[in-house]
Amino acid sequence: MTSSSNTSPFRLTLLRVSEVLTKENVQDLAFLCEDISPARRELITNARELFAVLQGHDLLNEGKVNVLIDWLDELRLSEASKLLKEYRARYQHEASIERCLDHEDQTMKYFCLSCVSKICPECLYSAHNPKTNCEVIKLSEISDQVSKHQQNLIQEIEAAETSSLSAKNFWKEKKDSLGNARQYARAKINEDSLILLEKAEKLKGDLKQEVDRKEVSDQKQLLEDIHEIQILDKELERLAKLKKKKTQKSLHDLQEIIEGMKKIKSIQNQLDQQNEKLKVKP
Repeated sequence: MTSSSNTSPFRLTLLRVSEVLTKENVQDLAFLCEDISPARRELITNARELFAVLQGHDLLNEGKVNVLIDWLDELRLSEASKLLKEYRARYQHEASIERCLDHEDQTMKYFCLSCVSKICPECLYSAHNPKTNCEVIKLSEISDQVSKHQQNLIQEIEAAETSSLSAKNFWKEKKDSLGNARQYARAKINEDSLILLEKAEKLKGDLKQEVDRKEVSDQKQLLEDIHEIQILDKELERLAKLKKKKTQKSLHDLQEIIEGMKKIKSIQNQLDQQNEKLKVKP
C-alpha cells in the first residue's frame, strides 16, 4: 500500500469515515488530540481537515490507525470505528505476509537452519541449495517455535487490553475535562462580547449627545451674528438717508456730513468682519 495514491484502500477508508462523521464529532475528536493547539481546533470543521492535521503530526497513516480507532470507540462512534477496524484487519493480514527481499514476488516458505534465515522457493534452488551444505526445512515444521510465539503474543495482548482499559478511562476523563473547558470558554466569550457591546452603545450615545450639543450651540451663535448684521444694516440705511439730507444743506453742515461718512466707513468695516465670520460657519 502507498499513502501517496489517491485511490489507495487507506484513503478510500478515510473518505468513507469522513462521510459518517458530523461536524460535532470532528470537533470532539480534535479536542482529544493534545498535539493540536486550541486555536487550530476551532478552525477544524470537517473530517478531511482533521485527518490532514493528524497526518501532519504523524498520528495517522496506513499502519497507524489505532489512535483514531481508540478515540472513535471512546466517543462511541461505532460506524466510523468499524470501517477503520475492517481496514486494520486487512492491512495487518497483508503486512503479515513476509516476502523475499531478493524475489519480491515470492513469499517466505522455508527456513535455513544453517544461515538462520527465512527463504523463499527461489532462494531454495539458488543460494541455499544442497550444494551449499545448507539445511533447509519448511516453516510449517517449526511449530514448536510458533506455539511459543503465540503464547508470548497472547500475553502481550492481555497486557495491551489492560493498558487499553486504563487508556480508555484516561481518555474519558480527559474528554469530560475538555468538554467543560470548551463550555466555559464559550460562555466567557459570550459574556465579554455583551460587555463590549454595552460599552460601544454607551460611547455611541455620548458621541451623539456631544454632536447635538455642538450643533445647537453653533445655530445659536449663527442667529446672534445674523441679528447683529441686521442692526448694522439698519444703521447704515439710516446714515445713508442722513447723508442725502445733509448734501442738500449748506456748507455749514458739510463737516457733520464728513463725520457721518467716517462712521459709515467704520460700520462698513464691522459689517465686512461679520461677513468673514459667516463664511467660516458650517
